[in-house]
Amino acid sequence: MICIKELAKNNTTLKIKAMKKVRLAIFAAAAAIAGLTACTTTTTRTGYDMAQNGQTQLTYPTTSSDAAAVKAAMVSALRARGWNVTSTEYPITASISNRGQNAKVSITYENNAVKIETKGSTIDNTPYVPLRYVDFLVKTFNKTLK
Repeated sequence: MICIKELAKNNTTLKIKAMKKVRLAIFAAAAAIAGLTACTTTTTRTGYDMAQNGQTQLTYPTTSSDAAAVKAAMVSALRARGWNVTSTEYPITASISNRGQNAKVSITYENNAVKIETKGSTIDNTPYVPLRYVDFLVKTFNKTLK
């Protein structure tokens, strides 16, 4: 027969092991968040530096020589990503605002390349180039164009 003291001891041991697992999970989650924040900070610092140096235009080559297909894919990608599209003709214009970031783009297409002008984009009224927003937009655009 198992006595009550042994049952209580086994129950306490199980609780301690469970708490250790919870603490480990919390630590892992915090480390992951810290890693993501560091990446975002670096991207933002680069965006600030680019805007300060007047490097606000980003160019991406495309596989399509059909301007109408590129335009349709870009407008679709902008909408899919939640941008407020203000013009669907070249230059395509759109903006998105989130947590103090106000990203603006003016998009043109020439010589099999998409040119994205980001002048006017700000974080808390400080000019920057919204690299992450544009990167995600271009990834969605490329998937849509295929």
